[in-house]
Amino acid sequence: MSSLHETAYPRLRSTITDKELKEYYTPTPEELNLIASEKKPILRFGLILNLKLLQRLGYFVPLASAPPSITRHVFDSIDSKRPITVKQLKDYDRSGSRSRQQQQLREFLGIKPFSLSDQPWLAQIAENASETKEMLADIINVMLEELAHHHYELPGFTVLKRIARAARNSQ
Repeated sequence: MSSLHETAYPRLRSTITDKELKEYYTPTPEELNLIASEKKPILRFGLILNLKLLQRLGYFVPLASAPPSITRHVFDSIDSKRPITVKQLKDYDRSGSRSRQQQQLREFLGIKPFSLSDQPWLAQIAENASETKEMLADIINVMLEELAHHHYELPGFTVLKRIARAARNSQ
């Protein structure tokens, strides 16, 4: 049985160092320019926070679940005047603006969403990996590497685990 922590699947940690905040979660001038078109503060903040989390993780997460240290750092980086509340983040996570902005970010970063039609390709990657690797975590890591190499948004961990298990069982 393989679990998330045994693989290279990216995840948010609750404690983040100041160095990590600065290195991974500080927006660049180009990224700040991207959010300038959004008029509402929550939409500017949602866009930039989604961007920084997507760059770090390779997939989207609900913004309300982001660690407060990341939320605070990104907020401070955009020089916004009014704080964003957890309620606003939860409302944003349920909004149509979120999905519109996610598509915008995929285009900005050149990332393709992973879909059902991509599963046969990924299953073949997993089957090839299972010829030399026995551990599910190792097969999942090969799939993660290929997904990143081909600029795919990462599917959920359970999808990868299911594909890896099927590939290993077919050997």
